[in-house]
Order: sequence, then C-alpha cells, then structure tokens
Amino acid sequence: MTSLKPMKTLLVLILLSLSAIPFTARGAQPRRQVNWHRLPRYHHINSPCSQRPAEQSSLIRKAQKNKYLIRRLEFIGNENIRDQVLRRRILLQEGNVFRRAVLVKSLANLSKFKKMIYPVRPRDVMVQLNDEEKTINVLMCFKERARRML
Repeated sequence: MTSLKPMKTLLVLILLSLSAIPFTARGAQPRRQVNWHRLPRYHHINSPCSQRPAEQSSLIRKAQKNKYLIRRLEFIGNENIRDQVLRRRILLQEGNVFRRAVLVKSLANLSKFKKMIYPVRPRDVMVQLNDEEKTINVLMCFKERARRML
C-alpha cells in the first residue's frame, strides 16, 4: 500500500500540470465566442436579403426619382401563410409606380401579423433595379413564428 501513494501523487501532479497548459496547446481548437446580437437576422437560411442599407436606400431613391414600375414582388420565408394573404396586406402592386412611402406603409401592414410572423423592417427588403426597362424587383424576407398546436 505504500507504493500507491507516490503513484497517486504523480497522477495528481500530471493532472494539475495539464490544467495549467492552455487548451490550444494541447491540440484542440479554442471555442469561438459567438455574439448572437451581431448575427444577421436570417443567418439560419440562405437568404438573398443581404443588401447593405446604404446601397438599398440609394436604389430606392433612384427608383422613386425616376418613377420605376414594380415588375415583381416576392416573399421569402412564407411556409404556412399563403402568398395571396400577404399580397392583400401590401399596398405595393406589380405594375404600379414605386414609392418609398408606400413601401414603408406596406411593411407596417405586414408587421400587424404579430401572431404569425416577426415584425418586418426595411432591412428585410431587397430591391433590384433594371435601368433599361425602368423596373424594380422587390424581395421581402421574413420569419414565421412557430405554430401552436391546439
């Protein structure tokens, strides 16, 4: 039994020395700290709504100034809500002249679906201009809330 005491002491010393060595020196990668507040809103899906705000506002100003027509209005993220239900809430209509005020009002109307979707903000909208035809494509991204079972 006297021979076990030096073995225990040696084992304790080895464990203590390993705990003093940084985790990365032992061959493993350090865990990266994730700042969840800085992630984009749609990091969980491959969302095409990743337009810089400065670029978006300049395109919107150009479209309103030159009276571009709305060519296409698309929604990303509607799995349970029908497209027609969303289009009823939106004042933007395909074929009409694009106006920023109408876009903002449409986003406010969409955000009233609080029980079904998370609020839609201007950063959730992507616009694409076609200068030759003077048309604009509007893409709105949103995330549906989890459906509750009765």
